[in-house]
Amino acid sequence: MEEELVETVLSRIRKTSKSGKEANHRRLIVLCGKNWVNAELAGKVTAEAVKIMGEEKKVKIFYVTSSTGKPAENLDCKLFLKELVSTKKIDFEPVTFPETFKIMGKTIDILIINLVHNSNPDDLGRIIGTVRGGGLIIFLAPPYKKWENHRNKFHKKLVTYPYTLEQVKTLFEKRVINKLHEHKGVMIVDVDRGVIIKDFELGFSKKREKKRVKVPTDIVFARRIYTLCLTQDQVKVVESIDKLFRSKSRNKKILVVIADRGRGKSAAVGLSLAGLIDYLIKNKKRREIVVTAPELSNASILMKFLEVGLKRLYKEVNKSAEAEGITEISCCNLQATFLPPPKIKTKTDILVVDEAAGIPLPILYELIGKGEFVVLASTTHGYEGAGRGFSIRLLKKLKESKNLTLKEIKLKEPVRYSGNDPVEKWLYDTLLLDAEPDEITKKDLECIEKGELIFEKADLEKWFLVKEKELRKFIGIYVYAHYRNRPSDAALLADAPHHEAWYVKTKTNKIVNALQVAYEGEFNNGMIEEIKRGKDPQGHIIPTLMVKYHRSYIFPFKKGLRVIRIATHPAVMNKGIGSFALKKITEHAKEKGLSWIGSVFGASAELMKFWMKNKFEPVHVTLVKNPISGEYSVCLIKPLTDEMKEIIQVSSVDFKKRFMGWLAGILYDMNPDVAQHLLHSTLKIKNQTYSINLTEEEILRLRNYLSDVIFFEYVSDVARTLAVKYFLEPEKPRLTSLEEKTLIVKFLQCRGWIKASKTLGLNKKQTINISKESLNKLFTYYYGKTEERDE
Repeated sequence: MEEELVETVLSRIRKTSKSGKEANHRRLIVLCGKNWVNAELAGKVTAEAVKIMGEEKKVKIFYVTSSTGKPAENLDCKLFLKELVSTKKIDFEPVTFPETFKIMGKTIDILIINLVHNSNPDDLGRIIGTVRGGGLIIFLAPPYKKWENHRNKFHKKLVTYPYTLEQVKTLFEKRVINKLHEHKGVMIVDVDRGVIIKDFELGFSKKREKKRVKVPTDIVFARRIYTLCLTQDQVKVVESIDKLFRSKSRNKKILVVIADRGRGKSAAVGLSLAGLIDYLIKNKKRREIVVTAPELSNASILMKFLEVGLKRLYKEVNKSAEAEGITEISCCNLQATFLPPPKIKTKTDILVVDEAAGIPLPILYELIGKGEFVVLASTTHGYEGAGRGFSIRLLKKLKESKNLTLKEIKLKEPVRYSGNDPVEKWLYDTLLLDAEPDEITKKDLECIEKGELIFEKADLEKWFLVKEKELRKFIGIYVYAHYRNRPSDAALLADAPHHEAWYVKTKTNKIVNALQVAYEGEFNNGMIEEIKRGKDPQGHIIPTLMVKYHRSYIFPFKKGLRVIRIATHPAVMNKGIGSFALKKITEHAKEKGLSWIGSVFGASAELMKFWMKNKFEPVHVTLVKNPISGEYSVCLIKPLTDEMKEIIQVSSVDFKKRFMGWLAGILYDMNPDVAQHLLHSTLKIKNQTYSINLTEEEILRLRNYLSDVIFFEYVSDVARTLAVKYFLEPEKPRLTSLEEKTLIVKFLQCRGWIKASKTLGLNKKQTINISKESLNKLFTYYYGKTEERDE
């Protein structure tokens, strides 16, 4: 490594560190070249940065490297540390990419990320935000000329049969490089050639104006809690919870806290909760406090700052913790407990939901109903790619609700660094964290009403590298429509060789529907044998499922299309655009000679209705709920050939037989609206041979029940048999939707009268009467002339 290059780079670091410190902004330096050479230079750069930063305290350094072996034993890490051996003012910690969640909540001075072996966009989004203003981020990248075609562990996970690693695209890698060139505050060094490709711009950052945090006067929460806040926005959160909780309103009270990543939202809520617990202790009030989030790691910062706040006020604070965060904190006989959403069964006094946008809206509505005082906190733009459906649909519904006191706060001030930070701008731009859909005008709506829609395949190379506007509008629809998006979703779309993007746009050129699909199937015999032995091939979800659960050995030889995501612009939903997109992608699949098109998703009544309306047939359901959404995943398939239609018909009937058995056991708590859709068929079953008949003794018992001679419990087995007959056989009487749900809840799930009534929204007498009337309809239809047959 040329000494001249080293000195030039160090000189740039000295200059940019000064301006970065004055503006409270971060800087990013990219070192491209052989791994060991990069590590050496990174060590020299870090040592120089430590000299600048380490006058007052130890400099916190994190080194993120490959997951192979112990991080501290990796050669690149050793070479990096060798350059820091004479530096004592450091607090150094190496971590692997899978362990980066441990960094959350910490503030880092210098962050080194080795991108040679891994470059997962989720990890980049997660950890870069932890670096403070005036801090430094160093990327160790592959040789500059090879970087855009470099493939690492992230790309290896995208390999699926019949593709090879060389066929995995590197569009996202190219995007990262392009964005590094576009943004200020970034330096790119070709270490191998000894050339600075892009230098830091100087003078673009304005000197920071330090703002003093003011504590309000009309407060009851401890002043020491307020003084822990770093921004006035955080003070507003504490003050709002302070005032809203002690408001004399008898309505349910809800505070919604919305912020971009890095604004200290979770910390502020955690401190507020400490203030609230202190207030309850002083006033000798007992309250049940529950904290929830999509995952424990999502609430780790909140729980950590709850602990920080309580420790500022009390000597004795107890906690229980797991690897990903604190699960319970107690102080003076009051405790705050973390519970995943599905485990919150009963009502609670105080409910705090962090990263609320990561929870499906139906589940979120249920959670809100279980809290008397509710705090909903969520990231609008961040590495979680939080769904904007939270801030649009949920807030709209809450504002329309009666008997509700609602307050909304938006945090804008960054906590660790100042606004307009160049690294944050680069990160948001690169990972599409701030993607938004098109604005829909009256003219666009007229196009939709007239059916003036165009269905097109996206040119992903142009979208990711040239025509970025379309990409942002496309991703923006997912951000608004789906409850959970991550940066890696965009990278998967860009680089997976078997994925395609399609979209619907109006004649006015507005994208109103986004569709992502993957090709699956065309197995060889060896792959089927591997599945039989329990090994699942990467990427082929539906063919694997058909082999494992239906022993269908013809299906996986056929090629099909799995719809991974489909979303319609929130401003034009329920106008048939989603169905139009499915119709068009089905036509495309037929033209390509494919045998099927299907999808796997978390089942809700709304989604089931949409897919079955478009003639997709249920063939599978998971027996374990998604721990975040509380939904069961289902698989629906639409056959495109006569041969495939016969396969799906057999699989559908077999599935329904098993499914009705599961409803009385492991699926006892399934939503009857979802179960009702799963028990219906979109196919006209031909040559149906499955039939059920009652014995004479069963018929006699049923007659006695219908004549009020015996109780229902004595014919519950017969009732179940008739329900199975109704849902399996093509010939059946006409029942109302409520009567069908009664068959499911009472006859198939075997719920007690009280629980069945509650599920159906009826009283006990109504449920008994509807059950009896439904049973009478079935009996009359199937066995109304039984006595004549006996003669």
